[in-house]
Amino acid sequence: MPEEVQFFAVLLRWMHITGAVMTAGGTLFGVFVMLPALRGLENEVRSDIMESVRKRFSVVLMVGMVLLLVSGFYNYIIHEIPNHRDRKSTRLNS
Repeated sequence: MPEEVQFFAVLLRWMHITGAVMTAGGTLFGVFVMLPALRGLENEVRSDIMESVRKRFSVVLMVGMVLLLVSGFYNYIIHEIPNHRDRKSTRLNS
């Protein structure tokens, strides 16, 4: 495999990992850290904070999802489709 292709494959693998960390890590932080910390606040203050966090996190979530989708489609098209063809031709020739 040419060096440029290997670099691109590694870059997209890291994009996939980064997207997963952004979406899953942010969600887990919100559920297990932020929400319990906000329980002791007054409703109005809590809702203001939640709205501010939701606006900011929605951008992070969208970027993470785009990274996951782009890198996931690339990995599937470049790596998995050829593997499916190889397995299918091996089964037919057996």
